[in-house]
Amino acid sequence: MPDSRVVTDYAVVVPIKPLNEAKTRLAIALRNPKEREALALAFALDTVSAAKRAVGVRTVVAVTADARIISALDRIGVVSVPEPSRPGMNAAVQHGADRLGTDIAVLTADLPALKSTELTAALERGAGDRAFCRDRHGTGTTMLLAPSANDLDPKFGFESAAAHLRSGATPLHGRWPSLRCDVDTVEDLRVATSIGLGPHTRDALSALLLR
Repeated sequence: MPDSRVVTDYAVVVPIKPLNEAKTRLAIALRNPKEREALALAFALDTVSAAKRAVGVRTVVAVTADARIISALDRIGVVSVPEPSRPGMNAAVQHGADRLGTDIAVLTADLPALKSTELTAALERGAGDRAFCRDRHGTGTTMLLAPSANDLDPKFGFESAAAHLRSGATPLHGRWPSLRCDVDTVEDLRVATSIGLGPHTRDALSALLLR
C-alpha cells in the first residue's frame, strides 16, 4: 500500500557558527581567514535559500551571534535569533526550536549543494517522526526532524549519527546526495561541486579564483 503521508509544514532551524570559527579544516587550502569566512558564509546562505524554497517548509530561522551573518540573512529574508548563553551547537539548536514549537527540522549550515526537491523528499519521508539524515560518510548528521521542540533532543557533534540512533531517532533512507553532502574539507567541496553548488558558493569560489 503506498505511503499516504503528506509533507508536514516544518519550521527549519539552522545553527550557524561565527565566521571566524567556521570551516577550520578548510584552512589548509584557504590560508587567508577572510577567504575561509567568505566561503562559510556562502555555504550558509545557499543552505537557507534552498530550505526556504522547499515544499513543506513554513519558515527558516537561523541561530547565530555573528553580525555579518545576521546582516546577510536579513538581505535574503531569513530571520535570525541570538545564540543562547549556554554554549554549543546542541544548545543553539534547542534554543531555536523552542521558539518555533512544533514540526521542527534542523539543518546544518554547510550544505552548499542542497536541492530543495531533495529536502522536500526527505521531509516527506520523515513526516511525523523523530528522524535524522546521515551525512555521506555515514557518521555525521545533516538533518534532524521532530514533531515538537520538546521531542528534538539534538545530539550533534562527534559521531552524531550513532548518537542520534542510540537516542531512538529513526535513520532516513533515500538518495539525497545534496542533503547528505556537508562540506568540511576540500574533498567534500569537490563532491558538492560535482552535485551542483548554489549561487552564493559559486560566486564565492569564482571570487577566490580571480584573486
